[in-house]
This record gives sequence, C-alpha cells and structure tokens, in this order.
Amino acid sequence: MSFDLQEPLLSDDETLALLAAVRDATPKAEQTAEGIDLTSQDRRMQAALTHAERMEPTFHLDLKKLLRRTTGAVPTVRRTPSDVATLDEVSSTVPSGAGLAVLQTREGSIALLFVSPALAMTIVERRLGAPIDSSDGIGRGALSSLDRAVLRSFVEQAVRSFGVAWCNQEDAFTVRDLVGVLDPEELGSRYEPVLRTRAFVALGNSLESEILVALTSSAVRDTMPRERQGVVVVPTADDRNRIAARLAQAEVNVVAHLGSMRSTVRAVLALAVGDVLRLEHVPDQPIDVRVGGITKMRGMPVVDHGNLAVRIVETTTST
Repeated sequence: MSFDLQEPLLSDDETLALLAAVRDATPKAEQTAEGIDLTSQDRRMQAALTHAERMEPTFHLDLKKLLRRTTGAVPTVRRTPSDVATLDEVSSTVPSGAGLAVLQTREGSIALLFVSPALAMTIVERRLGAPIDSSDGIGRGALSSLDRAVLRSFVEQAVRSFGVAWCNQEDAFTVRDLVGVLDPEELGSRYEPVLRTRAFVALGNSLESEILVALTSSAVRDTMPRERQGVVVVPTADDRNRIAARLAQAEVNVVAHLGSMRSTVRAVLALAVGDVLRLEHVPDQPIDVRVGGITKMRGMPVVDHGNLAVRIVETTTST
C-alpha cells in the first residue's frame, strides 16, 4: 500500500512562527495548568514493548490451543521481539491474500490483526471440511467475502485471547470488519506509531505462517494496564493536628522491665517451686519503662495502694 506524498501547507519558518504566536497568545495559567509532556507518547510505546514481552507467552499458549481446535494439527508457535513502526510501514508490508481484521477499542481507537495468506486459507479450508495439505501452504490471492466470513470466527476468538493476555479483558477489542484491502482513510495518520507483536506459526512440515497484531498508540493508551503510581500527599497543619489528636487517644502497652537473667536449658528445666531467680539488676537502680519495645522512661519500683507500681524518675529522648 502506498500513499501519495504531498507538499506541506506551511514552510518550516511559517510553522515555527505559527507555534510561537499560539504560545504567546495563551495565558500563562493555561500553559501550566495541564502540564503536558510532549514525550509521553514515546514513553508509552516503550512501556508497551516491555508489556508485550510479558504477555506474549500467555497469548501464544492460547493461540496454540485455538489453532489445534481449528485445524486439528499440532502447531508450534515462536515469537520474535516486538517493535514499533509507523502505520504506513505496517500497512505497506501486508501481503496479498492475508486475512485483515480492523479492530476497535471501546474508545474507538484502531488496531489491526493480520493472518498470513497460507494460514488464512488453511483455516478457511479446514473449517469447510478440507484436510490439511501441508505441502500446499501457499496463498490463492485475495480472500473472497465468503472466505472472510468463514475466517471471522477464528479471528474473533484470537482477538479475545489477545485481549485477555494484554489487559485481562476479553472485550478490550472488537472486530469491526474483515477487509480484503486496507483503506488508509480508515486507519488514521500514516505516521502514527504502531506496536507490532508477532507469532510465527508452523503447521505440519512445511507450512510456516504468521499472525500479527498491530496496536496504534491510541489503542495502547486505551487498553494497556497502567502502572499504579504512588501519590505524595503533603498534610496541612490542620491535618497534622487531627492526626495528633487521634493518636493521643490511642491505647498502647506500657511495660516495666524489672530485669533479666541468663541460664542454661538444663538449669531452667531443673527449676522447682520455691527456687529463686536472681535478676541482673541492682534493686536501687531505675528500671526501664518501654512503649512498643522502645525504652521511653525509667522509674523506681514502688507500692501504690497495694499494687506494684513505678515512679517515673527519668525520661529518654530515644525514638
């Protein structure tokens, strides 16, 4: 597929002058309100390449099952690294006789699915009851409207499998149409970036073909799962006061640590009623008072109204 080159409406100097005029005419508040990042599309496609590598094994496994159910043969599926091209490049490399499906996201963005001619015809013939002839794995020209109607069921199942692997949603993409020839006006800008993910399929001994899914950048934006990003919240003075008030009413365990000792397992097992454990603590020294396992105060053991108590004699600055 080719496109006629057209002269630009504006020269480079005129374009720069127009952009400068638009920028100067925009109020400063409006210029900074959105915070548009002109490189966001590139970063999105780079993230999509990484995401494609993670999802391809799941998609290819489902694809093998689908091909086996459809053709009755045991297929092998291998992958090649995904890449990013322009819509023009993708559409110009589609061979005659391929199964071409125009897909659409819920938001209306376009994606494509290609089934190579030999595989497309094999699937059609198999659905019509013909046996697989692996020695005759060549295309037979453009698919007829009947061929495309027969192929549609396979394509729809493949698209559902891709949606589950890509974003865990069967209906992320719908098959808008199966076409004989791609119409450039149906696809959008010829220079729009497109993510290509391929699966090379082998049936029998000689039939090697390809299934390719191409997602435009807008389709990637609509469907690729977004990474959860941490949100930094700066509390106000009122927020801090409310938090402090609630924390002040929270209950905590306060532990007075009278002392400790070290002993052997044999000595501990030999203890009997009436034995005395000698703690490694001098009676006239303060004991630790701990909150949450942290020593916050020190105090002296006393008796208060018949209960053992601690009189605080020192506070610490430890946190």
